[in-house]
Amino acid sequence: MHDRYFTDEELVAYLDGETDFAPVAEITAVLAQDPALQARLAALEIDRAALAEGFADLQPEAGLRSFAGLSPGARQGGWSGQIADPAPHGRVGLRSGLWAGAVAAALVVGVFLGAALSPSRDGWAEYVAAYQALYSNSTLAHIDVPTPLQQAELDRVAASIGKSMSVEHLQIFPDVRFARSQILSFEGQPLIQLAFLTSTGDPLALCIMRAEEGAERAPELRRMEGLSAALWQQGGYRYILIGGEDDALIGRMSTSLAAMNV
Repeated sequence: MHDRYFTDEELVAYLDGETDFAPVAEITAVLAQDPALQARLAALEIDRAALAEGFADLQPEAGLRSFAGLSPGARQGGWSGQIADPAPHGRVGLRSGLWAGAVAAALVVGVFLGAALSPSRDGWAEYVAAYQALYSNSTLAHIDVPTPLQQAELDRVAASIGKSMSVEHLQIFPDVRFARSQILSFEGQPLIQLAFLTSTGDPLALCIMRAEEGAERAPELRRMEGLSAALWQQGGYRYILIGGEDDALIGRMSTSLAAMNV
């Protein structure tokens, strides 16, 4: 057992070969004996081909619309809406640079900075929807983590928002496989993402964050970024379940999750 805890940012830098930002020697040494760290790396691995597929239909104008909410500093950083060719370094990954930094922040840390959203209690869900719209059928297909390791990671992730959760409750849905959990962020507050994959390949996400105010409400179906979604608030937390276009599936899952008070 090792005493050093590696952050998601350090692990992403390690995967991308960014030796200036990752304790490469420490991570490499621990990897050989720590299955939990191996599982975290597997969950953070970004499939560049899948990412490229997600952006394949974007023209430069569409890219600018999608990221119109970025802060002025981020816009001046040179976003072009195009994918840079990565240099080979032993894995399918992303090179360092302005575009890679923006994608890593959005896809791994989950922070879309400075967006000009109208003030509403569901503003966070708009961020989640924009993030989820980047997922493709290949994003989660390679992830296959044993249940004990999934539970260990879920314990760490759920603790960031003060919850205790069971993988068993996330595995009750026919034709929907629980894949991974990770910690994201919205306006400096932790937001957790629990990712699922349907039998037809659609990636789904259940995202949860603390609710500082607002009355409780039952799951409400919506369409966000062209995806099926359900939003609800319960027990001091806000929830969104989003992905695919099967409104009936999202309705059934959200109702069951709310009934279990996940």
